[in-house]
Order: sequence, then structure tokens, then C-alpha cells
Amino acid sequence: MHCNLTDQIAIVTGGGGIPGKWSLGKAIAISLARAGAKLFIVDKNQEAAEESCAALAAEGFECSFAIADVTISNEVQAAIDACVKEYGTVDILVNNAGIMTPGGVTEVKEVDFDRTMDINLKAMYLTSRCVLPLMRKNASGSIINISSINSLGYASFDNVAYCVSKAAVNSLTEQIAIENAEFGIRCNTIIVGMLDSPMTWSEIRKNLPDVDAVQMMADRDSAVPLGKQGNVWDIANSAVFLCSDKAGFISGSKLTVDGGESAKFR
Repeated sequence: MHCNLTDQIAIVTGGGGIPGKWSLGKAIAISLARAGAKLFIVDKNQEAAEESCAALAAEGFECSFAIADVTISNEVQAAIDACVKEYGTVDILVNNAGIMTPGGVTEVKEVDFDRTMDINLKAMYLTSRCVLPLMRKNASGSIINISSINSLGYASFDNVAYCVSKAAVNSLTEQIAIENAEFGIRCNTIIVGMLDSPMTWSEIRKNLPDVDAVQMMADRDSAVPLGKQGNVWDIANSAVFLCSDKAGFISGSKLTVDGGESAKFR
């Protein structure tokens, strides 16, 4: 099934990801470009943003970027304005930027809880608020919010800030979808399952230094009904589909991409 995004202007937050790695944001950006979209990356890390744009340019795709903290309103607005100045409008927004902060209700620090909510939730509100007037003017548009199966049930370890923030993302998606349906704008969530990704390896090594990361990843593979974790391309391909006219009657939905993992919650 070919998904055609020719000449669509797409913003991907966290589109730089981890320098030197094919992280989720970079994979989403290049997958949208391969479907025909023109990319505008928003990231806090200039090295990562430049690297993603270079990867797109190497394949002959058009890409620009802005450096911004997506939790700060005026920086988000400046990034959106830069995209409009470069390309004229915004047709697609993929809210990918996010973090994971371990800890249960009594363990996680207040400052870490607030930071997680700001990056994982508030940032999606800010970016959506900025692009929606443009999409309403165009009477079309697609917003995709990246969520997690941890929003649907108890995580495999104490992770309250992440779980709560992603559950709120699901609700935000539904609100955006209903409020903007009359303008031809669609908004959907991708519920991401366990991934073998650069971010996963980084988080394990950073937050669980005493754990054998290789063994933990093998254990994660065996926990997935299909026998292995997903990868960043599984999510990127889903994003391309949801942005395209092939998904023109899908809005306010949660597309679960998890190898069957969340079926065990029911």
C-alpha cells in the first residue's frame, strides 16, 4: 500500500533523537520524507537535528530544522513560525519528543515528575495549539501523538510519571480530534509497545546501571507475543500511514503497535 505525502509539510518534534543512532524521531522524519513530505525538525539538540537533516539530504530530500525547547511556549511558536517562513504552512505534526523517568509515586522527585509531564504532555499541547490555526485555515491536517502501552496498564516497573503523562496524551488526542473534526483535521495516537531502540538501550544503562542490558532486552523480546520487540521503523511506518489519505477516516484513535503485548492487559 503506497502512502503518498507529496509536498506535505511535516514537523517532527524530537526529530534529531540520539546523535549517531537511528532513533525514533529520525526514523519518522526520513520515512515521511520517503513518502514525499518536506520535513521540518524541531529538537533541543542542534547536533542531532543537523545530523537528521544531513541524513535526509543524503537521500535527496528537503529538510530544515529549528532548535527549541518544546516545553517553552515562545520557543515553540518561534519554531512553528520558522517552518511557515520556510515552507508556507504546516500539514502534518508528529509529536514525538518525550522522556522516561523511573520511580513510583513515593520515589519519583517532584521536579522529575513535573519535567516528565512538561515534555511528554505540555509540549504536545503547545505545538498543537500553534499549528491548529494553520490547519484550520487549510481545512486539513494530521496530528500524531506518540504514546505508550504503559498508558493502558501497569508498567513492568515503577514508572508513574511516564505512565500518567502518556495516559493524558491519549485523552489530549481525543480532545483535539473532536474539537477540530469540523475543520477536516485528524488527530491520532500511536500506542508504542516495547522497542529495541537507541532510547531503550540508553534508558536501561542510565537508570538501571546494575542490570545486564543485553539480558534485559532478551527478556523483553520473550515477553512479546510475536517473539520480539518492535523497532523504530515499525512506528515510523505507522506514522506514515496515519498521515496519509489511506487513513482519511481515522481520527481520535489509538493505533497500537506492540506485537500483541497489550492484549495481555485484557
